[in-house]
Amino acid sequence: MWTTNLLLATLLGAGLLVAMGDCSGYQEELSSPRKLLQLYSSVQDKLGRHFSGEERKVRLGVFKRALRFIDFQNKQKLEWQVDVNKFAIMTEEEKSQYLGYNSSATSHVTARDLTVSDDVIPDEVPNSVDWIAKGAVTKAKDQARCGSCWTFGSTCSIEGAYQITTGKLKSFSEQELLHCVYNLRNGCTGGFNSDAIQWVIDHEHMATRRNLPYIARDSQLGDCGYEKWENGLKAGLVSSMIAVGNTEMDSIRALSKGPLATSVDVTKNFFYYKSGVLRDTDCNPITLSHAIAAVAYSDSWFLVKNSWGDDWGLEGFIKMARGHHNCGTWIHPYQAVVTKTGSEDDDPEDAAATFDPEEEITTQPPTEEPCEDKMTNCRVSACTTWVWKEMCQKTCGEC
Repeated sequence: MWTTNLLLATLLGAGLLVAMGDCSGYQEELSSPRKLLQLYSSVQDKLGRHFSGEERKVRLGVFKRALRFIDFQNKQKLEWQVDVNKFAIMTEEEKSQYLGYNSSATSHVTARDLTVSDDVIPDEVPNSVDWIAKGAVTKAKDQARCGSCWTFGSTCSIEGAYQITTGKLKSFSEQELLHCVYNLRNGCTGGFNSDAIQWVIDHEHMATRRNLPYIARDSQLGDCGYEKWENGLKAGLVSSMIAVGNTEMDSIRALSKGPLATSVDVTKNFFYYKSGVLRDTDCNPITLSHAIAAVAYSDSWFLVKNSWGDDWGLEGFIKMARGHHNCGTWIHPYQAVVTKTGSEDDDPEDAAATFDPEEEITTQPPTEEPCEDKMTNCRVSACTTWVWKEMCQKTCGEC
């Protein structure tokens, strides 16, 4: 009985229910405790994360706050849409573990290590470039709960440069960078794209994911012993790094030549992004929190490859508006440069991303959920309240 009361208290808390209206979105769930609980349970099932007791109450409150934000934003008829995803049941602390651009740390790279990009000549820049279509971008990856985004942004630039130079797309190991770049601290506490690329330049080494898979943790301090992993840089070496200028046209010009490792300040709009072109005004364009990679552009948007898996956003990608500061995206972009070694690369090629940013994204109709009990102690005698009927659909004949 205490579980029922706990759920009701959370659902019916003072001031949390939104009045019924004609607006679409999640208004119905926010105005109906039963439907809110049903959606909450469905999201838990989809994500494979289930909670009980006090934890279930806390997560339900987190979910409702996320739902209210999503519902409100989508009613503004903006250029982009947000929706429920894995972050909708995460606390702020948990969400921060999916970031990792460590702006409070000191980068190992200094100005003298870098090649500064040339002045922009707009007439030389194509109207659009798509490195996914050119086969230079691997499929979306997932950093999981480790602040290792800086290894993913930098690796995307290296993978693109290697494919453009050698003709072979290889999925390189973020785990090697996580182990080796910061040998006196845990790489999951954050880092810089520039430090990662510079480490590969200095050591002329980067394993592939086939030889060193990603495990989302850094268990090695001190010398990482990278020589024990086979070097995947066979037909080309990362010979230098370009520090791109801090304007949009600087980045677009560099992006026309290959993928860029860059960074952004993440807000709720970014966490819950689903589709459309993000033009976020809630962020701080100076305080950066997350490393990403730019992989395509048109005259109105540029496409970013994120590191939160292919179940986030547009199959793991996000469109961001041009003509906008885009939460600091233009401030610190870097581009890896690969030079041919003259050797052959007999390693197998890895799968390329297939997402087409020009395709219209449509919402798929919901699939019918199986009829089953969501609790283990369901019994017919308890099927007298809507809470038990909702949690014990099969036993209570509510399918």
